[in-house]
Amino acid sequence: MSNLSITVAIPTYNREGVLLNTIRHVLAQGRQADEILVVDQTVEHQPQTKRQLRRWNDQGTIRWLRQKVPSLSAARNRALVESKSDIIIFLDDDVILSQDFIKAHEESYSDPNVKIVSGQIIAANRPVQHDEIDDFELGFPLSHCRPAWIKNMGGGNFSVYCSLARAIGGFDERFYKVAYREDSDFLYRFCARYDCLARYVPAASLVHLASMAGGCESRRAAYDPFACSGSVGEHYFTLRNMKIHQAIGNCIYRMLRPRCGKFVAARPWLFPLMGCREAIAFLLATMQVVRGPSLLTPEMIPDY
Repeated sequence: MSNLSITVAIPTYNREGVLLNTIRHVLAQGRQADEILVVDQTVEHQPQTKRQLRRWNDQGTIRWLRQKVPSLSAARNRALVESKSDIIIFLDDDVILSQDFIKAHEESYSDPNVKIVSGQIIAANRPVQHDEIDDFELGFPLSHCRPAWIKNMGGGNFSVYCSLARAIGGFDERFYKVAYREDSDFLYRFCARYDCLARYVPAASLVHLASMAGGCESRRAAYDPFACSGSVGEHYFTLRNMKIHQAIGNCIYRMLRPRCGKFVAARPWLFPLMGCREAIAFLLATMQVVRGPSLLTPEMIPDY
């Protein structure tokens, strides 16, 4: 029987009923979380959402932490700083959890080689994958049915030892707006520091609803030729974690074949705009690299 304490952290932005349902799924778990942190970046909720969040907070069911400036990386860091548990599980704010979700995360740490756990993420309209695995890094399908040691994770379903996550400075707050690849950057730094891989645990499963209302709206940004924060995140990640020729090659590839290729193919007039977006994003990412990462410092972390 594990003696580990567990925090569930839910960063949220402009979500209403789906956020409340996510919290209810956490509360319905057989293995209860020792602490639930809701890091809320919403300026003003609908009255019924606000009443319920305040009620849960006043009852001690959750800790409702308000954050004025929206930033997914900063919200995750806030949760790391505030958590009083051994393990922290990060969730998206629009998910449906499997029955033994928390228990599956907890039991994974009975293996002393496990330092970070990547859980299964199933899209609401896509099946679980059973194909042979040929990529155990960023191409690994996080909806697969088979456990594995991987170098990939989804920010909406993973857990980690709090102390180890704090020791590497948490999440890099240079990733902004859609914060694309901030989870991959965290994992790559984590694996490099502790010479490990993430343990992929399909039993720690959830369905990601991908609600179009609220959230970081990363899906919309991918199709907007003038919104480049997702592309900046991609290039910042590669510049920070890969060899320079790989980062440049990735940029050229994205210029010639945009991430939303089918969308652009049906609208060929967008092609030059998407290419320019990638070039500008690469330049902005290079400037971010020169500035250096924005991480947690020891002074920011309380000694519980």
